[in-house]
Amino acid sequence: MEKLIVTRAHGFIPERLCIEERKMQDRLFKQRLMAVRLVMEGYSATEAGNILEICRQSVSTF
Repeated sequence: MEKLIVTRAHGFIPERLCIEERKMQDRLFKQRLMAVRLVMEGYSATEAGNILEICRQSVSTF
């Protein structure tokens, strides 16, 4: 299985997403930001899912 690629970053970089994560109060939205950031940093969907304790399909959906 190929690694995921973020196709629309909307100008965000991993460092900026990390800052936004810290501001988030909504736990589920924060988890989505973390998943996107991990993929942008080069983690596979499986690795990101393991880190966040969610399934890899959820990471792919985000």
